[in-house]
Amino acid sequence: LLVCSSPRLPARDFYWENPVKITDVNSQFPKTASDGKSTYIFWQEVDTSSEKIWLSCQYLDGAGSWHTNTRFAGPFPYSGDIPDIYSAAVSSKGTVAAAVLSGINSLSVYVSSDGARTFTASVLPPQDKPLVAPRLYASKSGRFILFTSLGQNESFFMRTASSDDGYRWSSFSDFQPAREMTNPFSPAVSSSAEGEAVVFQAQYISGNRISYQLYSSYSSDGGHFWSDPVLVSGADSLASGDAHDFSSYHNQRPYLFTMGNDTYLGWERTYSSSENAHIWCAKITKAGIVPGSAEEISTSGNANRAVLFSYDNTLSIVWFDTRRGRETVHMAQKNGYIWNETSLSSGR
Repeated sequence: LLVCSSPRLPARDFYWENPVKITDVNSQFPKTASDGKSTYIFWQEVDTSSEKIWLSCQYLDGAGSWHTNTRFAGPFPYSGDIPDIYSAAVSSKGTVAAAVLSGINSLSVYVSSDGARTFTASVLPPQDKPLVAPRLYASKSGRFILFTSLGQNESFFMRTASSDDGYRWSSFSDFQPAREMTNPFSPAVSSSAEGEAVVFQAQYISGNRISYQLYSSYSSDGGHFWSDPVLVSGADSLASGDAHDFSSYHNQRPYLFTMGNDTYLGWERTYSSSENAHIWCAKITKAGIVPGSAEEISTSGNANRAVLFSYDNTLSIVWFDTRRGRETVHMAQKNGYIWNETSLSSGR
């Protein structure tokens, strides 16, 4: 696993340090989690010969030194392709939590109250169907919200649980906004001025056409109750002059980010007859997507895994795409009405 960083600069030019290796073993699916004060780096350590996965992390101590907590969770068995089995979050109270698919039908949450130095496992009750990797988020009140999908025969049902401290969890229940949806999956959450916002994907059927569309819901009480779902990848999300019906596109892997009083959605969009996804970005509210705000960010290659963030109070987005024949990393920043793009890796 390699990391690189950029010093804060007053200009818009970026000068990246050389990558620094922080692991010596097969490490995959790196993720960061932050409460705005402290940031933690997580990853999976994989032994392909025994088909086992462990979770490890790095944290920063009070003196500014990085420390590694190696294999604080695991081993967890897998078979076939190496799966992404975990999600991590930090509450506003500083509690660090990592939810992991610990078995075919079970989830465990590893919780730390000492800045990731030690973790305590909380095992959630097993479910009656196989589970898909969890999504863990922290609300602005400090409450943890956990999502997972139960799968059987290529069908999914979304469930949710919550915890005030990360140690004691509610029972899983149906995620009400997705209850009438077909194959709801991949929720993204962000704390916004209007409450907790969630966007998830689900199948949409129009005649003989089946597509994946994105839906939003809001909670004003930290995730106890959620509003009825609103379609956000509908006609208002299409480019001006696009004559296609919105169901001609697949919309997947949503990512939410709140900047000031505005909440932005990044996602992958694929035309039904194409194999290449492009990255899109739009502003959303409780009413759905803000008309005219949807913009296509990437236009070539197959793009995936958009991540939105703020740099120098500027809306920014990074993603992978294959425009150079292999996956490379790209970033764009919004300057007024223009997105300025920078390549972050050469693919060599």
